[in-house]
Amino acid sequence: MNIQQLEYIVAIDDHRHFVTAADKCFITQPTLSMMVQKLEEELNTKIFNRSIHPIAPTPMGEKIINQARKVLFEAKKLKHLALHDTLTPFGEIKLGVIPTIAPYLIPNFIKNFLLQYPEVKLSIFELKSAEIIEKLNKGELDAGILATPLKEKNLFEKPLYQEKFILYVSQKDPKSSKKYATMHDIDMSRLWLLEDGNCFRNQVLKFCDLKKHKLNAHVNYDAGSIQTMIRMVDIEGGVTILPEMSRAEMTPKQRKQIKYFTSPEPMREVSVVLNKLYYNESIVLSVEKIVKKSIQLLGVSKSQGKPIHPF
Repeated sequence: MNIQQLEYIVAIDDHRHFVTAADKCFITQPTLSMMVQKLEEELNTKIFNRSIHPIAPTPMGEKIINQARKVLFEAKKLKHLALHDTLTPFGEIKLGVIPTIAPYLIPNFIKNFLLQYPEVKLSIFELKSAEIIEKLNKGELDAGILATPLKEKNLFEKPLYQEKFILYVSQKDPKSSKKYATMHDIDMSRLWLLEDGNCFRNQVLKFCDLKKHKLNAHVNYDAGSIQTMIRMVDIEGGVTILPEMSRAEMTPKQRKQIKYFTSPEPMREVSVVLNKLYYNESIVLSVEKIVKKSIQLLGVSKSQGKPIHPF
């Protein structure tokens, strides 16, 4: 048994196809098959069920692959241990960020991160929460920045900041002249929402308790981005609820259409999240440091209160 064989079975599990996995590992498919077969013979068990398509691990194979992921991660840490300060990030960091944070935070984050850690290769992926959670559990991401708390026993969460929700109101709205907003000021039949599967949508639904209200009966449009929701309000009227960070890309005219909520203000908690098995303190410290520095440039106000659970 060797590290390469463990890399091969993890690649097959990720792609569920021998030819694709072989290409990703830069070897031929016959060589990959032979190496996996030797590992199966050594362990005296079948790791993959080859009779189904796409191929899938056997029950014992799933346990072996999960352990292989842990071994590969520890091997990576061991390789760098003698060369790097354990509290300084090294190599490559693969970071997942949810879409309601990425457009506002990431430009400043990248700039500050590269200035602080020029030798680190930073790879950032804009993904929905469910995708980040899945990739963290598989070890395909080193960390994620997303709304918490999560109901994931295998993940470690380090809160970074709390962010208020704001109400964005059309100038045509009769309550647009009000300085502050309450939930009762929201016309539920004219509320624009993000598409299904977005954790910010789930938070808004929970805050508004929309089970008790009817949404727009004439138009059912789930926006793919916050900028789309702002545009819909500007053109079609109505209201939408946004994270405060979105103010950063608004025009002065648009900012006049923002209403802060009265106390208790709705808000979300944002954390850096890692798999407990792959916990790396240097990543936590570096991401925490740069995020906090970056949000200062975005004018996110200090929030107090209880965040709305994202799920």
